[in-house]
Amino acid sequence: MPRSGGLPWSSSDPTSAGGDITTDDLHIEHKRVESKTKSIGIKRDWLAKVTDGAKRTMRVPAMAVTFEEPRGHAKDWVMLPMEFVERLLALSGSDE
Repeated sequence: MPRSGGLPWSSSDPTSAGGDITTDDLHIEHKRVESKTKSIGIKRDWLAKVTDGAKRTMRVPAMAVTFEEPRGHAKDWVMLPMEFVERLLALSGSDE
């Protein structure tokens, strides 16, 4: 279902094909974890889908997970490719 996982701050737009959310830099696949669910597995198909969409839109692929009841941890999480995180760390001057 298109944009089924879209967050309120994202806008519906045709460039989000192959993902749920687009920002200026990211193409994001969003998954929501219901309060009764204790875990979520990451499917390779999700990563392939968002990577393909990111390539088409010249953005970085990402996955966002929202836990409906976080129970002691952050509600929203984002997963990014390591090569992108390494570039961010290098730009910020942080040690790896």
